[in-house]
Amino acid sequence: MVVCGSFYVIIAYFLFSTFYSLFSTFAVQSTSMTIHKEGYKSIVIAAIIFAVINLASFYFISFYWPWLSWLIFIVTLGLVLFIISFFRVPNRQLTKGDKLVICPADGKVVVIEETVAVEYF
Repeated sequence: MVVCGSFYVIIAYFLFSTFYSLFSTFAVQSTSMTIHKEGYKSIVIAAIIFAVINLASFYFISFYWPWLSWLIFIVTLGLVLFIISFFRVPNRQLTKGDKLVICPADGKVVVIEETVAVEYF
C-alpha cells in the first residue's frame, strides 16, 4: 500500500503542476516557454486519461505486479510529456537580413529551387 500512497502524491503533484503552469501563462507574461492556445484541450484530456489509466493500474495491478504498474506509469508519463512538449511555443530569436530566409517552423531550410508542377487536381 505504500506504493499506492506515493503514487497518489506523484499524480496529484503532476496534475497540480500541469494545471498551474497552463493557467499561469494567462495571468503573467513571462519570458519562458508557453503553451499554444489550441493545445490546452488536448493536454487536459491527456492528463485526465493519464490519471485514470494510472489510478486503475495502481489500484488493480500494483499488488500483484508492481513492476508492471511502474512501467505503465513511466510510459504514460512519457506520452503526456510528449503531448505537452508538442504544443509548446518556444522563444525564438528572429534574425533579419536581405539574404536570409525565415522558416516558420523549427528546423533548417535545405534547398530552395524552382519546380514545374505537371499534375493538377
